[in-house]
Amino acid sequence: MSWIFGGGDEGAPSYSSATDMVEALCNRLQSSLPDEHREAVIGLKKMAKEYKVDVGTRAMDPVLELLRRDRSDYELTVAAIEMFQLVLTPSVGPDGKRTADDMGVMFSEIFMKNTENVGLLLAVLEEPYPRLQLFTVQVLTELARNVQEKLQNCFLETPQGISRVMDHLSVDAEEEQIRNAVLLLVIELARSNAQIQKILAFENAFDKLIQIMGATDYDAVVEDCMMLIRTLLHENESNQTYFRETGCIGRLVPFINNTMQSRDQLSPHRIKNLGVLFGILQQIVSPTGTPKRVTETQGAIQSCGLLQILCNLCLSTALPPAIVQPVLLTVADSVRGSHSGQAVLVTVADGHAPVILLQIAHDSKKPFDTRCAALYCFQSIVYRNQDMQLKMAATFLPAPPGNAPPSGPGAGQVLCQGLLIGDPLCTWFSALAFSHVLIGNRSAKEATLKVAIAQRGADPVSLLSVCVQKLVTLQSADAGSERTRAAFLILLVVWLSECPFAVSVFLDIPNVIDFLVAQLSEASGLGSIVQGLSAVLLSTCLAYSDDTHEGLSKEAVVAKIKNHKEGVDALLAALDKFINSDAFSTAIKSHKFVGADPQLYWFDHELAALFRRIVVMTQSAGAEGITSATGGFAGAPAAEKSGKSTVSVDHHELTTNAYKDLITKQDSELADLRARLATGGGSGGGGGDGADTAAALVALQSQVSAMTSSSAAHEAAAAELTAQLASADVAAKSADGEVSRLREQLDAAMRAAEATAQGKGDEELQAQLQAAQADLGELHNQVHTLTEQLERKDSELLAMSADLEVARVSSAADAEASARSTAQNDLEAVLHDMKQTVDALTAQLTEKDVEIATYQATEISLSTAAGLSGQLQERVNDLEEQLNAQPAPTDTGALEAKVREQQNKLDDQDVLIQEHDDLLICLAEQERKLAEYKEKLRALGQEVSEDEDDDDESEDDDEQ
Repeated sequence: MSWIFGGGDEGAPSYSSATDMVEALCNRLQSSLPDEHREAVIGLKKMAKEYKVDVGTRAMDPVLELLRRDRSDYELTVAAIEMFQLVLTPSVGPDGKRTADDMGVMFSEIFMKNTENVGLLLAVLEEPYPRLQLFTVQVLTELARNVQEKLQNCFLETPQGISRVMDHLSVDAEEEQIRNAVLLLVIELARSNAQIQKILAFENAFDKLIQIMGATDYDAVVEDCMMLIRTLLHENESNQTYFRETGCIGRLVPFINNTMQSRDQLSPHRIKNLGVLFGILQQIVSPTGTPKRVTETQGAIQSCGLLQILCNLCLSTALPPAIVQPVLLTVADSVRGSHSGQAVLVTVADGHAPVILLQIAHDSKKPFDTRCAALYCFQSIVYRNQDMQLKMAATFLPAPPGNAPPSGPGAGQVLCQGLLIGDPLCTWFSALAFSHVLIGNRSAKEATLKVAIAQRGADPVSLLSVCVQKLVTLQSADAGSERTRAAFLILLVVWLSECPFAVSVFLDIPNVIDFLVAQLSEASGLGSIVQGLSAVLLSTCLAYSDDTHEGLSKEAVVAKIKNHKEGVDALLAALDKFINSDAFSTAIKSHKFVGADPQLYWFDHELAALFRRIVVMTQSAGAEGITSATGGFAGAPAAEKSGKSTVSVDHHELTTNAYKDLITKQDSELADLRARLATGGGSGGGGGDGADTAAALVALQSQVSAMTSSSAAHEAAAAELTAQLASADVAAKSADGEVSRLREQLDAAMRAAEATAQGKGDEELQAQLQAAQADLGELHNQVHTLTEQLERKDSELLAMSADLEVARVSSAADAEASARSTAQNDLEAVLHDMKQTVDALTAQLTEKDVEIATYQATEISLSTAAGLSGQLQERVNDLEEQLNAQPAPTDTGALEAKVREQQNKLDDQDVLIQEHDDLLICLAEQERKLAEYKEKLRALGQEVSEDEDDDDESEDDDEQ
């Protein structure tokens, strides 16, 4: 091989390019000597890194074929697998990162065109050579990164494909390097493929990975194990259930304890691993999962002692800042909606857990996302737990006499301080936390109305009035004023919703409605969030005011809104803009309230859901409903006496109920009609005969209605035929005029006498067309006459039905039966005649369709004649110009050719004349058919007078 790579044997062949060298090595693969094969593959491997394109395009298929035939040569197989790895791996830049190299992906596509190649790699993986196994796993990993979906499908189609890879993933693996490489491969295979994720789970992947995490000292391996666990659990509820039922949650406790024992010496990699672990726990208790699975997982976390550990961690002051947010979110999801879990968290830190969480949220030195996580954790304590909400609301009030004073400030005191401290973000966090203490709990709302704030030199003022006063006196120029306004508006909306007493207290504050309406105007200069929240607060007052308490009535609120210019329109416009804002979309899509950008986070998911219900009610009422005497909020729930909140009716529920009412009404009307029909059928003296008669009359009336509809359809068809005939007549006249003009020009050019005959033929054709038009018009008149007669017979039939009903009621049973029989016979005879008439008319209309098609064919022929005439005229003009330009014709051959050409044109004219003759024959046939139709109509008893024919002909003459 030295002569290829610069060894320097004299007489060795020289190559002008790398392509020639690769081609020579590929030729050596065709040799029958094993040594030649080995040396050629080793040479290709050495060239693969620098000359990837040449080696990949020319050598990959021959080497694969060689491996299929024989893998007994260890060095050859290793060199081949290494060559594949170099060809499939994208290039690496100076910074050690992969470059955007398409060659690796392209060769991966080529490699995967034959799925047997993956089976070949799996067979090589079973060879008992660690180095060979390592390179094979690396090749599969590159394929998974480059053509992930194709490799996943290939593994699913290959028998025991996943199992053959998982055999190398165990804590007892002799070669840790191979095990770690298999970890990376399985992570790529499991990504975005639920079927492979399930197979891996049932291959005991969770058990193997947790064993590896406990046995290794390498943080990178632990990270890979946890990354694979998170991939297997991602949006896969069956795997999450399997993870919980096999006790894997409890097996994570020792890992967390061992890691946190040396919290002062935690490396960045271990901190990162803790973040990944907390992400795994968040996945299995995410609020987006099914409620049953989330509840069971929360119970498993609590029963194994992991919840207590997490609660202690989230309130620890020595926790590394990088994992404060993940552990807060994990604790929040673990206790959210679980009363037992909420009780565990509240008891941590001597019962001061809510206060500590609020203090973290108020700490301006903390990152915004960490403060949001603390707020989310506090919200989870009171989420769907009215007892806990009432306990939090009680902390706003002084302790009852006889009770020991609290050892420190309560959650209520911290929230009041945060609301009134003046810092925009602190006020906002306090308002959102306070809102979750009140949301959905009327008792808590009414209890906090008693909270009074001491004033210097004045009597205490209620907390609600202080919040309104802060909102009204806030200046637009103040820093963070928009955030502060939003905070107070959010709190007021929650406080007043579904609590009429709170609404009455709020409306008793002077000028508050005027202030809110003024907020909606464009002149206020406020953003869409503040204007939208102001509109929501106004809608809340309208929806939940019951006028049972003192304060401004609902009618007075409506009057104040109407007094402002464009008050109602501005209200609806602000609501529409608010519900379509980015902030609202962000909140309604995600249950977690975490983000780094404050401009995108104004309220959380629960508050957004409440706002949406209020907006839907207002939009459903509309401008007319808002300005009505009662406020127009039919969808607003009635106030309940109990402390439980009433769920507002959603827009979709309103629509569904409306449809249900409509269906019920229609069902009742149908039942009423059926009852009336049954009563009418059985009211006569004949009993069963009366019912039969009524049924017969109903059937006859149905048939008459059907015939009336059919007659109308035939009349419409006749009108359409008339319109088509008129259009065809106009086109025919236009084409006839064009043909006449062209023929006159041809007469002048050719000086032939045949043109006169042609002109006469055209006149005859026009006359025939007009005659056909007159005949069709006559037929239309006849159809119209028959339709009128049919309508008269319908009236007669209805009259006979009425007479039959009178006879049935007034006559005796025998006379009644006789009259009924006679009437039925008459009706059947009339119906038979009418059916025959309709059938005849249908046949006539069908034949007229054929006639219209004939007319259309005639129009096409005329258009063709016009085109030929135009071409002839152009040719004649050219000939005249040529004759005028030439002084004298000297070439008799050319003249003869022109004569022959003109003769051919005349022959074409003869063809056209023949077509006109055919048309005349068609028109004659049409006239014969019209005569037959008249005879058929006379046979049916219809009068077709000759005077009408004469009148039609005279009208046609006048049109000419």
